[in-house]
Amino acid sequence: MSVRRDQTISPGLLGSIALHGAVAALIVFGLPWTSSKPITIGESVPVTIVAKGPTNVRPAVEAPEEQTAQTPEPTPEEREALRREEAQREALRREAQKQ
Repeated sequence: MSVRRDQTISPGLLGSIALHGAVAALIVFGLPWTSSKPITIGESVPVTIVAKGPTNVRPAVEAPEEQTAQTPEPTPEEREALRREEAQREALRREAQKQ
């Protein structure tokens, strides 16, 4: 007793094939409403590259006077807070290296 199945293609499979074919055709041939606009390129500027030639060998201009830092010296409380923050960062870095 063998059961004989029909060898017909189901309508769902036909619809899926048709839909996928339509999507593939749109991708291959392009969508009409997304046509690309021509790219306009500006005028080119001719450039001459000089590999050898005179160099500018004059010394650099130095400031007339030495300038000091503009930030005020931190207070002892600020220094202690900075040290604590640095210690916390160092502890986190060491912990991350262990993992």
